[in-house]
Amino acid sequence: RKLPPASGPQWTKCRCRSPDPAPEPEPTPEPEPTPTNLTFGFADEKPIEWRGDIGNFAVADERLTLNVENYQLSGGRTTIFADSLDLETVAEWRLRLASDYNPSSSNMMTAYLLTDSVLQNGLAVEVGNTSDNVCLVWRRGGKRTVLIEGEVKALDRAGNDVTVSVSRRCDADGEILYTLDAVDNVAERTVASGTATLSPDDHNALNLTALHFRFSSSTSVGVYRALEFKTVGGFAMPEPAPKIPLRRGDLIINEIMSVPSDHLGLPNAEFVEVFNASAAEIDLRGWTIESRTRVGTLSDFSLGTHRIAPLGLALLCPTARTDDFKAVVPEANVVGVSSWPDLINDGARIVLRNDEGKIADAVDYQPEMWGDDFRNGGGWSLERLDAFNLSNRPTNWCASLDERGATPGTENSTAAANPDLDDPQIEELRALGKSQILLRADEPIDTAKLLTHIRLDGVDAELKIVEIDTVGLRYAVGELSEKLEENRLYDVRLAPIFDLAGNASEPYEQRLGLASDITTGDVLINEIMSTAQPASADYIEIVSRKVVDLSRLFIGTYADGVLRTLVPLSQSERHILPDELIVCTADAAAVDLAFSPKNRQWLVEVPKFPSLAAEGEIVLADAVGNIIESVVYDDQMHHPVLRGTAAVALERIALDKSADASGNWTSASALHGYATPTEPNSQSRADAAPMTDEIALEPRLFTPDGDGLDDELIVRCNLGEGVWTATLRLFDASGSLVAMPYNNEPLPLHCELRWDGRRDNGERLAPGTYILLLSAWQMGGETKEFKRTCVIGTTPRR
Repeated sequence: RKLPPASGPQWTKCRCRSPDPAPEPEPTPEPEPTPTNLTFGFADEKPIEWRGDIGNFAVADERLTLNVENYQLSGGRTTIFADSLDLETVAEWRLRLASDYNPSSSNMMTAYLLTDSVLQNGLAVEVGNTSDNVCLVWRRGGKRTVLIEGEVKALDRAGNDVTVSVSRRCDADGEILYTLDAVDNVAERTVASGTATLSPDDHNALNLTALHFRFSSSTSVGVYRALEFKTVGGFAMPEPAPKIPLRRGDLIINEIMSVPSDHLGLPNAEFVEVFNASAAEIDLRGWTIESRTRVGTLSDFSLGTHRIAPLGLALLCPTARTDDFKAVVPEANVVGVSSWPDLINDGARIVLRNDEGKIADAVDYQPEMWGDDFRNGGGWSLERLDAFNLSNRPTNWCASLDERGATPGTENSTAAANPDLDDPQIEELRALGKSQILLRADEPIDTAKLLTHIRLDGVDAELKIVEIDTVGLRYAVGELSEKLEENRLYDVRLAPIFDLAGNASEPYEQRLGLASDITTGDVLINEIMSTAQPASADYIEIVSRKVVDLSRLFIGTYADGVLRTLVPLSQSERHILPDELIVCTADAAAVDLAFSPKNRQWLVEVPKFPSLAAEGEIVLADAVGNIIESVVYDDQMHHPVLRGTAAVALERIALDKSADASGNWTSASALHGYATPTEPNSQSRADAAPMTDEIALEPRLFTPDGDGLDDELIVRCNLGEGVWTATLRLFDASGSLVAMPYNNEPLPLHCELRWDGRRDNGERLAPGTYILLLSAWQMGGETKEFKRTCVIGTTPRR
């Protein structure tokens, strides 16, 4: 190879060599192996394996020492668990614990003899804490209860060494007795001893033993030691008593404070009192109480108070108010409820369930159950009279009579025998579509005895129960074996139903059909009461020509030419049948009190029922506002002889004539109390009596002596079409007027006039013959006069 010319770059001859070798790396120290097991103590002479934070401990000479420097977690806590112990057979736990510090709430040792994985439940021995002592504690849901309290300040020094023994045995009642003995080895004396009782049920899901240490950052190394841990077998967990199935009414709601007040000395807090009406103890743990949409859990128990003895009481209240009630009723079993369900002032349903979700009792309370407008305003509780009466009728509840306004945790002030002797009644029976029937009763019924068949038009049909009101026990839905036909009414017959007291209803008969769409003329307004006293008793009476769902029928009134908001006649589906006289009102109780209707089942209370003026227009419409019926009414439609129209109903004379036809409305007859809600109109022309004579006397000879036989003279009238006004006079044989029982009274078409054989002042007339004169007339029309004789006789003496 040629070298480059001299004038070019100069090359230097070189020799290649390998680079210097890299230095050998320093050997990485092997990490200390994490312990995989920890052996400490003996269970029936067998070593015990522990898990958990075992890397923080060392065992030497059969002694367990906590190495605090190895444990850096904030908060200074560490725990080891033993899960291989047969805890059901342990008869005694023996342990010895030592420390070189003065214990406190942040420097202490706890031996959980029986616990769960989160240390929230179970039995434990505490050594230290703020009391500087040894104590046996019970935890439930994280809540700590001291069972046995050792000598306070017994460990109040820098170094401590304590030997603890906890043994257990069963008593004659199957309860478990735990005995604690603790000896201070430094002072050589006993510092804790005693016995506590727990139920076998308390031990469910407790399958671990644990040693738990708590320490502060100032604690020095190696100051926690477990010098001994040993268990001795030989104990047999008692066989659990067979759980008695919960029956409805075993635990009942006995008193309700929904509107509290502190003006009478009790806490200003809601409460519900429950009563054990069964013959066995009831464990309240896990029970719930609910109202509306909120559910509260019975959770705040002191030791032993979770059990309620037969005929015993427990007071349920918000957890935050338990101390307030314990202060005023220290003898009461006060139970705190977490997430307390607020009790609505104007009424609601309260439901009590056990730990399995089964219902023990449900009460629908309403303000009227207090029976006192003053006491239901607040400060007085609602008490159940008879704890064994499960009918939930208002007659078994009333306001407390106690001077404090309530009797929390003690016998009700109104307690009295008030057994349920009333038969259950069917409030509603209607079709749900073509294949189902709904039955609703007026009180809780025994659903186990519900009927399984039904008679439709005299033919048996199978009825399979597919839905039951499991809370209120008042309704059930049955599936028919055959579908119902449209546009057909069925005669239905049901077998008796039974209430919770065993009372049976009579066999029930009713017509039933499928509800159909409503069109003009399907529903008619039959009677209007717009001047009732009080005004809350105003009503309208309607009659339907087919099966109609009231929830699809709306009512409104006109005011100043504007139709007010239409409101449904029922908030839920409710069927009415042809010819039923349905009375719609704002206050059914007021109508009942004012007019005593014979068919109370046809009273319908309508929320937001429009106020009826003395004169106005009433409108019935369907769900989209189509007018079904409209009536304009005023005072001129009343009978002209009336001196006033207060508490006088307007009645429709003929249903086959238009509501606005002239002369088709008039006042209800005085003979019927000027109103006929739920009954045929007194002025109706639909039910003409089959009389051929215009007037008839029954009996012509009567004996008004009060023996119940022929005590009155009955004058039957058939005066003909139109509205008649009549006067009835009685004269003696000399022609003198002796009585005038009717004077210018509006009469129905077919009526009965009655005379009791007395003068107008009530004086009894002597036996003899009397002349009856009936004068009847129509406004601007026909007049009629009838003269008859009658005889007042005497009853022969026996």
